[in-house]
Amino acid sequence: MSGLDREGFLRTASTFYVAGVLEGEAFREAPERKRFQEAWERALSKQERWQDMVDRVQSELPNASVSDTTAPYAMASQRCCVYLMNREADEPARTYNVVIALASVLVPYYHLYQVGIENEAGDYIRGPPQPRPRDGTEGRVADLLARHVEQETGYQEFPSEYESIVVPEISVRNLLPGRATLLDALFDDARSNIP
Repeated sequence: MSGLDREGFLRTASTFYVAGVLEGEAFREAPERKRFQEAWERALSKQERWQDMVDRVQSELPNASVSDTTAPYAMASQRCCVYLMNREADEPARTYNVVIALASVLVPYYHLYQVGIENEAGDYIRGPPQPRPRDGTEGRVADLLARHVEQETGYQEFPSEYESIVVPEISVRNLLPGRATLLDALFDDARSNIP
């Protein structure tokens, strides 16, 4: 399934999400929902390998905090977050960045991005998702994550030109039909909502 084009991504997204809005039993029994659950069951059968990869990333970034923050069934991808705050500092940083890798459970692709965090008297304020960092510490961390995800999964990086393409008619979690993008459907519709 690798090497998908725009139409292939759209078709794939439509096979895992219902068209329109279904509720109750109709939603639970929808074939699209069942395919989504089966994709997650396959991914969870390999979760130990994903966790091993996260541990390897942590061993290469001793001053960062690296976590598997996957939320099975709530999103369409496994997630690894690298919190770029100095773990050995006496006080928590007022601002720091988090570099995130998402590995889709629906298509053989991954997506990298970053979120800025501001610590206001113990309240953590998350900024909007920003594109994959290319420079500085964040860029080096993104490159490291990409290398590990590719080695572990064999996935390719999701083409940025497809990120904002809207998938007609499908509902993704709380997004009404016609609002979800390929990035929402194939990875996560709440990318700034990280722990």
